Amino acid sequence: MKKITYSLLVLVIAISSACEKIVTNVDVPKVESQMVLFGFISPEEDNIRVELTLSKPIFASNSGNGLNAFEPITDANVIITNENGQAVTLNFADSINAYQVSQSVYKIEPGKTYTITAVSPTRSVKAMCTVPIDTVSLTGLTITDWLFSSITLIRPEV
Repeated sequence: MKKITYSLLVLVIAISSACEKIVTNVDVPKVESQMVLFGFISPEEDNIRVELTLSKPIFASNSGNGLNAFEPITDANVIITNENGQAVTLNFADSINAYQVSQSVYKIEPGKTYTITAVSPTRSVKAMCTVPIDTVSLTGLTITDWLFSSITLIRPEV
């Protein structure tokens, strides 16, 4: 019995101890930030709105103020074009840190495909989106957190 206990003790010590070595000679690749375009276009909205920011490489310093750490790109030329070639330029609005144009100037229509192009002095990005023909009715929304519980934000109509 003493041998088994001793053997188990040695085995537990051997398993629970690990070799640790600090690795310092890793070459982290330099990654250039990229232009990020976030837009939401919908026939139900009053304005077409596009936000432009720069991505941050994973090993970059995290300067900034939390969720708003991505500074907006304010010097880009942002154009939305439909499948018929009709286009309009979005203007930068300081109050919302985004480019926008009113739907009274440029109407978004269901079933049409739109291309948004943004060109700054150093970068460019292009995005395409087809607006769905049918709208989806939201009947309920519940957010479940594995740690605390669930929160129902919209209750289904019964």
